[in-house]
Order: sequence, then C-alpha cells, then structure tokens
Amino acid sequence: MRFMLAFAGLAAAALPARAQEQHPEGPTPPGARWAVHSWSRPRPAVVNPGPEAAPAPAPSDAIVLFDGHDLSPWMAEDSSNAKWAVRGGTSRSCLAPAPW
Repeated sequence: MRFMLAFAGLAAAALPARAQEQHPEGPTPPGARWAVHSWSRPRPAVVNPGPEAAPAPAPSDAIVLFDGHDLSPWMAEDSSNAKWAVRGGTSRSCLAPAPW
C-alpha cells in the first residue's frame, strides 16, 4: 500500500512538469489560433504618437489645488501655511530636509 501511495505521489508531482513540456507557450484556449503565451502570434504595429502637446488647461469651473508653482490653496492641520517644498513643478513633504 505504501508503494502505491508513493508511486501516486511521484506521478502527480510529474504531471505539471510534463504538461509544461508539452505546452511551453501555455495552453491553447478552445477556438483560439495561438497558445496563451505564444510568441508566434502577430504583433501590433508600432504607433508613433507624434510630438508632445501642451497640457490641456483646467476646466473653467475647476478648483486648481496645485499648479506646480505654489501651495497657496493648501494649509497644515493647525491652519498655518503648508510646510512643503515646491521645486521643479512638484511638491514634497518637508518632514526632513529635501534632498533636492
């Protein structure tokens, strides 16, 4: 009985390895032309997005919280001015000195 259990365990452990050998690109779904991870399926054409455009302006009814220049709409929990650094269009919390 122990021999049969050991043999069944070894056979079950070998099944995933054997299945992977048979399908190195994964299984082929029913009705599909290529395997799941097939490298032979056609690739889409490379698209040139064109030149980068300027960002669109905010809508007229928007409340702009950060425009990349200052933090005037922001305040700290104690209602004082925000204690963040603004540099290069980004803001950073100043719990420690900013490395930039």
